[in-house]
Amino acid sequence: MPGPTQADIGVDLVRRGGMTVTPPLRSFLSAQVSSNAEPPTSVEAILTSAMTGFFRAAADGYAFTNPGRIASSFGKTLEQNYPEAGATFLKFAYSYWTLKLVVGDADAATRSTHGHQLLAQVEQMVAGLFFPTPGPIRIDPDQRESTQRQTLVGSGAPIDIEDFIQRNPILLRDRRVSKTGCASAVATLAIFGTLAGFRLLA
Repeated sequence: MPGPTQADIGVDLVRRGGMTVTPPLRSFLSAQVSSNAEPPTSVEAILTSAMTGFFRAAADGYAFTNPGRIASSFGKTLEQNYPEAGATFLKFAYSYWTLKLVVGDADAATRSTHGHQLLAQVEQMVAGLFFPTPGPIRIDPDQRESTQRQTLVGSGAPIDIEDFIQRNPILLRDRRVSKTGCASAVATLAIFGTLAGFRLLA
């Protein structure tokens, strides 16, 4: 039996975020971008609801696909990759990494649907603040923590923010690097401004 489509998952996120799901919204998320289908409400409102829906799902550790795929795809379980992590962070991480797998599952036809693009944008926005790709520019850990707190509070999701922050392995590792004096120049957090307000990226 086939699993949910990316449009189905997008609909679920929007519903979790509090938006009423109507047939026109389902049709829009299933439609190809090239069809010029009109959304029943603003794209910004749809993204806002989907982002809120993600954080509510992450509060429960909801898996968007079989969580066993994480180890088979990346070589480690989340517990192995994040041995310092607390329960709240691990729940959040299971939701993020299974969503990332779902986004990566899309074939060429699916990638050009509004539903896939919605999921991809949610994944990218969450990754940018919570699961950054290693690179030459580092965000100051205190600034990252502040923005993470702001984002989690703004989501309204029932996430234990103190446990999330205190046992967040990425913040802990960033602080260890900073203390050794190896951290690069502090980068601006302007790129996270839209995430904190759940607005569309430019």
